[in-house]
Amino acid sequence: MKEKELFQDLLVRFFDGKLTQEEEVMLLKFLKEDENNFKELLEIRDIWDSAEANLTTKEDETEEALLNLNKKIFGRKNIFSSPFIRIAATLIILLGFSFLFFFLGNKSIIYHSDNNQITYNEIIVPKGQKSQITLSDSTKIWLNGNSVLRYPSQFATGRRDVELEGEAYLEVAKDKERPFFVKTSELTIKVLGTKFNIKAYQGDKTIETTLIEGAVKILPTKSTMRLQETLLKPNEKATFDREGKSLILVDLAFSGERKQIEVNQLQTKKSIEAEVEPIISWKDDKLIFNDETLVEIALKMERWFGVDVKFDSSNKKLNSYRYTGKFVYNESIERVMEVISVTTPLYYEINQNTLIIRPK
Repeated sequence: MKEKELFQDLLVRFFDGKLTQEEEVMLLKFLKEDENNFKELLEIRDIWDSAEANLTTKEDETEEALLNLNKKIFGRKNIFSSPFIRIAATLIILLGFSFLFFFLGNKSIIYHSDNNQITYNEIIVPKGQKSQITLSDSTKIWLNGNSVLRYPSQFATGRRDVELEGEAYLEVAKDKERPFFVKTSELTIKVLGTKFNIKAYQGDKTIETTLIEGAVKILPTKSTMRLQETLLKPNEKATFDREGKSLILVDLAFSGERKQIEVNQLQTKKSIEAEVEPIISWKDDKLIFNDETLVEIALKMERWFGVDVKFDSSNKKLNSYRYTGKFVYNESIERVMEVISVTTPLYYEINQNTLIIRPK
C-alpha cells in the first residue's frame, strides 16, 4: 500500500475509533513528518465547515452531502460506508464541530496515549499557527508554529515533566515541592516558578533559553554530555551550540560581558547589546527583526506565515544586509516583503505557499 493511501486509511480508522496503539503511533508519525498531511486534516475541517453552512436536515440532502464530502476529501473511496462514520459525519454536518474540537481546535492536534496508566497529550502546531494551553498545575504555555509539546494530563508526585520540540513561552506555576522540567533533545531546563522562552527546533544549529523572571537551571538532557550546569538570571539568554557543545550566556539588559561555557573550560567574550522583546514578541502576535540577516528572518517568516522561503543563502550580496523592523499579526507576507524590498535590491515572488527571493 502506498504511503498516501496508508495515511488516509489511518485517518478513516481514527474517525471510526478502531486505531490500534501501533496505528496511533503511525498516524502521529505521518502528521509530524509531513506538513502536507497536517494540512490535509485542516482542509477536511474547512470543507466540513463550509458544508455545514449550506446544508439542511433532509435525509436525501444529507446523503448527497456525505457523498460530495467524501469526493472532496478522498475521492478514491467511500469513507462513509461505516455506520459510525456516517453517524459522526451527519452530526458534524447538522450540529457542527464541537465534539471534534479537542482534535482540531485552534488548528493544533492533541494526541492522547496511555503509558503505565499515565495519560500523555501531544500538541502539534503547524507552521503559520500558534497555540496556548494551561496545564493541570496552572502553568501556561504558548507554542509557536512548527512546535510539538508532550505533557501528562496530571503530573506525578515530586516533579513536573514536559517535552518540547520547537519554540515555547512558559509561565510556570510555583510549586517548591515539584520542580518543573522542560526536556529538549539535548538540554533540560529546571524551574520552580518563572517566565521564560525556549527555542529548540530540530533543524536549528542552536537551542536558545531566555529568562524573563525568576531563575532556571540548564542541565544536559543526556548524562553522557559533559556540560556544566548553568544558572540563568532574569534578562539573560543562554545559547547552546549543538555542534560545538558549548553554552554562551548573554545579558540582554545592557552591553557587558558574556560567558561561554564549554565542555571543560570557562571563557569570557564581549557581548553586543540585545533586547528581550524581539525574542518573545511572537506570543503577542508581533513579528520583530532586530539587526537580523536574511537567513534569520527567512526562518521566522516560514514559522510565522506557514510558507517555504527559497533563496540562495550563499549569495554574499543578500547575506550582507541586516534588517530591523516590527510587524503586527494581521500584516501579510506581501506587506513584509514590500517593506524589505524598499531597502534591499531584491526581487520576490509569492507562489501559493512558497516565497522566492532573488537579488537584483
